[in-house]
Amino acid sequence: MALEFVEAGSEDLIERLERDELDLALVILPVPHRAVQTVPLAEEDLMVVVGPGHPLASRSRIGIAQLNGVPLVVPRAGYTIRTTIFAACRHAGFEPVVACDGGELAGVIALVARGLGAAVIPSIVAIHQPGLRAIRIDRPRLVRTIGLARRAGAVGPASAGAFAAELFALLHEAGWPGVRPSGLRLASGTTISPWPAPARRPPSVDPDVQLQ
Repeated sequence: MALEFVEAGSEDLIERLERDELDLALVILPVPHRAVQTVPLAEEDLMVVVGPGHPLASRSRIGIAQLNGVPLVVPRAGYTIRTTIFAACRHAGFEPVVACDGGELAGVIALVARGLGAAVIPSIVAIHQPGLRAIRIDRPRLVRTIGLARRAGAVGPASAGAFAAELFALLHEAGWPGVRPSGLRLASGTTISPWPAPARRPPSVDPDVQLQ
């Protein structure tokens, strides 16, 4: 049986898991749905990306407050990163200025490259965008936890189980396929049996990492 992949935001993917339209999903944790079972894979930083002519292009680090008044390109509803951006700005005491609202992550990056505004995206994506400047966020650092999800108690097809086992074995044995991207920290304690029993404690992470 062939594998079929779907690209969407975490909220959309969770809904499709619950409707039994997907067997597995890579989502952002936590997932407040009892019908969905998750295991953490990694934690990654979020970064700001801008075009080379942007006023922030010369900065290597900024605080959230420095995005006050900066036009932002934000992904469509359904992406948890959108919720994170709005919450971080409001916590800093301002409403974000939205230059363009909606679209998939690839579309957001394309609009930034066209000079429409800045965007907050995952570090694993930000550092691989030729022609764009990636700026680290601190005060506070924005992070998110990536996990693998399935419907609670679901068995699923053999292909889905094999994919999950291969993914966890790869992360457990090799750590990362190639050079680990900057800003990404893997969860430790992951094995080829990814779905812990309910009474079991979740996998720990590296001592210098605090999953959120």
